[in-house]
Amino acid sequence: MKKYKFIPFDSDQQRFERIWASLEGVSNHLSGIGDSQGEDAQEFFVNTLQADKNIGGLQFEVLHSQVKGGMPGQQQEYDILLESRASVAVIEVKYKFRKSDLAQLDAQLKRLKKDFPSYRRKHVYGGIAGFSIRTEVADLARRKGYFVLRRKGQLIRIEANDMKKTDH
Repeated sequence: MKKYKFIPFDSDQQRFERIWASLEGVSNHLSGIGDSQGEDAQEFFVNTLQADKNIGGLQFEVLHSQVKGGMPGQQQEYDILLESRASVAVIEVKYKFRKSDLAQLDAQLKRLKKDFPSYRRKHVYGGIAGFSIRTEVADLARRKGYFVLRRKGQLIRIEANDMKKTDH
């Protein structure tokens, strides 16, 4: 008679825990890739705008990057703020700009003057910037009066024909 050796199997719980740990590792890795892409887009647009702060015929003098505004505990991060004596532009940057990302810019424009009282008397403009922006998203942004910054090779293409002051 043959003797069989029993190999203990993991319980369902142990198998689940191993799979879950593996999935968390993959998720963390993918999140890191997404963060890196976002940082690349941010750096690209900051560097490009540092060299030329003209948008839609408006010349801005100062660029601020990744600025926190608002009261502690209620702070909002603004990706790029461009300032001139009379105007300020808020630019939301994404590697891949989606329609749902427009809501973030809308919210920032509504609270900008509360977060930065020194901007109360300035004209406010909004814009989106991204390496990848679908045509329908860019069209919607322009209909809202926002300008659109897209990568064009190693440069950006500025679409600001419909840019207008916001009512915020």
